Amino acid sequence: MKRWFPFGVVLFGIFGLILIFPPACGSMGASQNGTHEDGITHTLIVQPDDGRTPLLEAINDADKLINLTIYAFDDATIEDALKAAQRRGVTVEVLYNYYSFSGTERDYVRETMASLEAADILTKPATSEFYVTHQKTFTLVNTNESQKSIIMTFNLQSNYFGGTRDFGIITTDSREVSEIIKVFEADWNYTKVSPEVDSLVWSNNNSRTKILELIKRATHSIELYNEELKDSECLNALTAEAAAGVTVRVICASLEGKEGDENRPARKLLNSYGAKAKYMPSSYLYCHAKMILVDYNTSSAEAFIGSENLSSTSLDENRELGIIVKDPEILERLHKVFETDWPHCAFDS
Repeated sequence: MKRWFPFGVVLFGIFGLILIFPPACGSMGASQNGTHEDGITHTLIVQPDDGRTPLLEAINDADKLINLTIYAFDDATIEDALKAAQRRGVTVEVLYNYYSFSGTERDYVRETMASLEAADILTKPATSEFYVTHQKTFTLVNTNESQKSIIMTFNLQSNYFGGTRDFGIITTDSREVSEIIKVFEADWNYTKVSPEVDSLVWSNNNSRTKILELIKRATHSIELYNEELKDSECLNALTAEAAAGVTVRVICASLEGKEGDENRPARKLLNSYGAKAKYMPSSYLYCHAKMILVDYNTSSAEAFIGSENLSSTSLDENRELGIIVKDPEILERLHKVFETDWPHCAFDS
């Protein structure tokens, strides 16, 4: 799986350090809200545009409990905010990936967790039952019982706030947050759990089914970001949609491994069926996002945002979390970001 580096993590090989100043998305602005008819509110985070601010505001507002499940974490600013929360009486619990790391990767984990533990923050390695705990989620609870979860595609390392395209969703939906808490508690105690909320996309429980269903629901368009394009069933679904006349556009990472860009065969396959698949060059941003926007600007528009890559490991063996949203303002911003990124990405020569 991914290797841990001071300036980011890369799947299946070493990706050069991204020494860039990423472009701003101009009028896209900061996080935007979308409200369902039943009053449920979601907020979109776009990286690198929004930076740490949405996370720091949520951490600083919490006065009872903060739970965090995380793959990679060594950002000093977020670490300091969690320590400050602990000092003001907030219970802070961090469940972190460990067993899939080795060597230097484990050294980074131990260093960060030792620093948190020295501040009386509770930490625990995630179960080895999952190949990787790749989930990236905060849950924050206040004494007035208000609560929210932040479902992220990005890790808590400095480059994710300046050098990668990534997204996050803040949810205050009580059903969603309650289930995220339930799964956190089960994972913390190394027990089994069966998620049930339709809008949440969990690996290794239901992510394959829900992501495939989302792709197959498309009748007009698909706009997709993913770091990794390796799962044959997902690729077959995308090619079938393209062959059926759905406009399919894909942005992925240039995933350099021992045999070159490991996403190149998938792009070639997709393009051969009439889709348009590009890679995002590192001179612009690193494509770490996992997002699928379906049928934008129609009454059936919806989007997935989460930690899941399109790989069998991610969908079938890892602990991952994503969410499907339908908030019009969020879908509009996702589309605008995609349109901003698209001309900066390239087809294979």
